[in-house]
Amino acid sequence: RRGEEKKNKKKKQKKKKKKKTT
Repeated sequence: RRGEEKKNKKKKQKKKKKKKTT
C-alpha cells in the first residue's frame, strides 16, 4: 500500500500550499 502513503503526502502538501497562499 505505497499509494496510500503517497496520497497522504500529497494531501499534506496541498494543505501546506494553501497555508502559503494565505
